[in-house]
This record gives sequence, C-alpha cells and structure tokens, in this order.
Amino acid sequence: MPSWLKPSGNFGIGFQSIFMLTEHVNLKSKSLFSQESIDVDLIKPASKNYNAGSIYFKKTKFYYKQETGTVISFRYKTKKVSNSYTTSGEFINNYIYTFDPLIDKEFDIEIHSLLDMIREVNSYSLIDITLNKEDKNIRLNKLLNGDLKLFSKEKYQIFIDIDDEPINLNKHLFTKFFYKNQYVEKIGYLSNSFFNITINALNFKANEILELSRNRIKNSFINKEMDSILNYVFKTLYEKYNDLFDKKEKKEENKKRKISYFWLAYRNSLNLKIEDMLDFEKKLENFIYQDEIVEGISVISLEKKEKIEIEIKHQKNKDSFYKIENKEINEYFLRFLIKEISKKNYYILKGKKKNEKLYKVILRKVKDNKEEYIDIEYNIKNLIDSRNWVNPIGRFYIHSKKDNRNLKINYKKIDLKSNKKWIEIKRTSIFYNIFSNLISRNIILFPYYVKSENEVIWNEKMKEEYIEFCYKNRFLTDLSKEKIREEVEKIVKNLKKKFLDENIQILEE
Repeated sequence: MPSWLKPSGNFGIGFQSIFMLTEHVNLKSKSLFSQESIDVDLIKPASKNYNAGSIYFKKTKFYYKQETGTVISFRYKTKKVSNSYTTSGEFINNYIYTFDPLIDKEFDIEIHSLLDMIREVNSYSLIDITLNKEDKNIRLNKLLNGDLKLFSKEKYQIFIDIDDEPINLNKHLFTKFFYKNQYVEKIGYLSNSFFNITINALNFKANEILELSRNRIKNSFINKEMDSILNYVFKTLYEKYNDLFDKKEKKEENKKRKISYFWLAYRNSLNLKIEDMLDFEKKLENFIYQDEIVEGISVISLEKKEKIEIEIKHQKNKDSFYKIENKEINEYFLRFLIKEISKKNYYILKGKKKNEKLYKVILRKVKDNKEEYIDIEYNIKNLIDSRNWVNPIGRFYIHSKKDNRNLKINYKKIDLKSNKKWIEIKRTSIFYNIFSNLISRNIILFPYYVKSENEVIWNEKMKEEYIEFCYKNRFLTDLSKEKIREEVEKIVKNLKKKFLDENIQILEE
C-alpha cells in the first residue's frame, strides 16, 4: 500500500466502520507528492459472498485532471418503509412533517437519520463536508470555533466568548472540551454563569486524556491538569481583554464585570508568575471593588460605613430574599460584599428575628478583632436537634457572643491533633451562608458534649481538657489560664440553665 494511504489508528478504526453500512467500498486516491494514483475495491470482511474481505487493485492511467486526495464511494441501502424511527434531528423532523402516507409510497427515514449524523459530524469537523442530495447542495452549519489551529506547540488552546449582556446567575454554561481539534464533550470544570469556555487539548496522548470510548474526558486528567488549564484560561483573558480595563467608557461594562467575577471565583487557585498578568489581576480587583452591584453599593462604599443594615426574608419554595441598605441584592453578590469588607474591617454582627420569615442583621464597625463578636442568641434546641452533615452533633465549634468572647480561639493558627481535626463549626443556617467569613473567625469550642437530642455530657475530666484547649488556642494571648477558667465556669453555668429550661439532661458519664 502506498505510504500516503497507510491508515493511522484514527483512520483505520473509522474506515472499518464503513462496513457497518455497506458490503462494497471503492477508494480512489492520488498522492500529494507525485502523480501516483490508485483505484481499489474493498469487500466487507464479514460478507456472506465468496470474496469476503477481498481487496482488488485496478490498473490506473495517468489523468492530469484527477485532483489530489481521496474519494470513498459506497452504496447504502435502506428499507422503503422503516419499521421504527426516532424523531431526533433536523432532517428527520423536516421529513416527517412533510410526509403524506396517502400519497408517498416510501418512508425513507433511515437516509434522513444518516443526514443528521453527517450534519453533527460536520459541525465540529476541521474538513468541510459537501453534502448533495439529488444534485442539490445541502447547507451544513459549523459550530467549530474559527480560531482553532491545526498545529500548535501549546498544551492547550483556549477560546472565550463573552457577550455584553448583564450577568444572569441562573444561567449555567458548561465547558466545551476538544481533543486535537475534535469535539469530545461538555464538562463541569470551570462551568460558570459568565461566559463560554472552549478548551482544545493538544500535546497529550489519547490514552492520557480520553476514556476508551473516546467520547469522554478522563476525570483523572481533569484532576491532574485543572490548575494548568485555569492558568491557560486566565492567560487568554489577559491577552484578549487586558486593554479593555484601561478604557474608561462604560460601553462594555458587562464584559468587564463577567471577567472580574469569574476571576473572583477562581483567584485562590491561580498560580500567576508573569508580572503583566499580576498587573491585570490588580485591574480586576480594582474593578470589582468599585463596581456598584446595585446603585450606590460597592465594596469601597460599604467599607467606609460605620453601620450596615441587611434584611433576609425566607420565602416558601423560593430562594431567600435579600436587601442591603434597603436595596434588593442577589445572594451571590451579598455574600461577596460581606466577604470582601470583612477582610479589611472588623464588625459586631447582630442578628435578630423580626418574625417567622424576616431576619434583620446589623454590622457595626469596631476598631480591632479583639472587639469583634457575633451577637446572635444560641437556640439550644436547634443546637442539640440539628443532625446533618453541615451541622455536626457531638463536639463542635459555635460562634462567640459578647459574654463569652474571651474564649474565642485563634482558628487559623490552631494546632490540632488528628483526633481533634474532626471538630467542625455548628452553622447557624440563616446567617452562616452569607456571613461565614465573619463567623468562622469568631468561634469558641462548645463546652458540652452532645450525646443525643435530649442529653449532654459535662464532667471534671472534660472541664480540665476544655480549659487546656481554650488556653492553648486562645485568641487573646494576654489572658491567663485562671482567667480562662473563670470564663469557662461562667459559660457552663449559663448553658446549664438553658439546658434545664429545655428539659435536656446533663450527664457526667
């Protein structure tokens, strides 16, 4: 066989598949590098004919008009009237809607099913497919990004499509993944509400990236390469949109917003080393800090306020409703604002239930983290009853209040033995989702061990271990061990009264 015709793995597998459609294939090919040409007939290996699997090379003559390349010809036979069919595809649907069983003698649905398959292949093919039916050309559209290149030394090519519409947080855009210019599938990694991402993986072996079926990306590949992919995405954003952030006009404000909030979602995973890209990152940060998410509300404007008022309203079978400074705001953006302002300022968080559905929160600025605490009463029954994966029962951390903030622990610097790493924060559901950044830095270890929904444990051994833990991990380093002991006695006494009021037993076992 001529060297230019020797099949690669992809071509060989694909060519064998043709015999699922037909018994006989003719192949005409002319070399790119010479006038050599061949004309070959191939017979299906599993054919019931005597010459099954035969290959016949015909004599060819030089013909100067023959074009370079390969033409594959075959006949595909279908039933006049198909026994069954599926209504999935543009060609099939159009054919069904124009079919008249009274007049039309044939119901050639299989051919139209094949046309739909060709249309799908063409949409992601780098080679144009010309499709003619009864000498009429059928137009085929492409979904392939026009910037895809056949050859590249990069590990990835990244393509980003950002429209200038406002952010729609209900929209979920999956990442399109290609392998060497061939579409594979949509994946969840880097899926977002801001813009479309297309990843074209180039310099990898197929067995590194593709599952055996070749229509799925290996999870192990994504897990291994996710940081690298993210940096390629950010590099593409930098190359394409860096200059956009130097323009003062608000013409493309929504594009800036989408890029900035995408960066915000993934900034902790970025490993930036190029100085220019670090400058780009600063531009994004400056933009989102100044961005008025709702009129008059931005990170910078809130940072200056001594008091911030927030409302949270629960709605049955709907998402919660939020207001900040009496202006409606989406939960995502509210959470972002609180997180960012609490990085630079310190607050007393006061939460109060106004009625069954409405909660009011006031953030009051204080001068340092020693004065910071969470002014939300403990609901003892909920503390004991809540048993699910986000609300651990047994041993847990809880937010510190004004009367027990001396027991506040330094959660970031805490040095735990392996057994104590299982201790988690008991989340006050209505507040934690929005104010987690504030709450998680103002916590104490709950002194009692919760055995069941109506039993807690406290004894002398537990008391000494608890005092030692609080002293070793204290946030206020100037507190003595004796002062810690006094604080422990006080909180245990207060909680004991609450337990008894709720008919919860205190055991010493």
